[in-house]
Amino acid sequence: MSEDQYNQALADGKRLGHGYVEDCAEYLVFCMDAHRHNQLADVQTDWTEVAVIGAIDAALMAQNVLAAAESLGLGGVFIGSLRNDIRRAGEILGTPKHVVPLFGLCLGHPDMSSKINQSQRPRLPLDVLVSTDTYQVASDETLAAYNEVVKGYYNGRGIEMDWKDQIASTFGGDVRPFMLEYLQEQGFCKR
Repeated sequence: MSEDQYNQALADGKRLGHGYVEDCAEYLVFCMDAHRHNQLADVQTDWTEVAVIGAIDAALMAQNVLAAAESLGLGGVFIGSLRNDIRRAGEILGTPKHVVPLFGLCLGHPDMSSKINQSQRPRLPLDVLVSTDTYQVASDETLAAYNEVVKGYYNGRGIEMDWKDQIASTFGGDVRPFMLEYLQEQGFCKR
């Protein structure tokens, strides 16, 4: 969709499928950014490790922004679907080579009047997330129990899905197969 088509759709009162983004007070985009490094020195930012470092740095920054916002009574939700059309996102943002938009963060005042917005998505039990000394594999029973909890959560929101379905729909086929090419065009993950 062109920018003109997008603006016309908004003017016509059409929703474009991403209510969190369309309704939030602020939408921040976090990028992996090695552009400045390349401006300052002759560096090798094409190593895959540089992309890993950049993604981690962006995620840490975003988490700190959300924590600060929540301390002020704001709410937020991360939006990874920005990468569904990452080239277009980069064009809109005017990102130069060595900059990759990774995800967005919607910020605003949460509408707690809706029962749906009063509940947070259930999290995996701590003993599944935290291992001591060596990696601890989660038991099939624990994962099945969590799957049922998530199913109840989604059903309460009118969504017929469980965690297993969500995983299968996200990772059961091609997952943004254009990403490696885009990352390489931007100067990352060439080796």
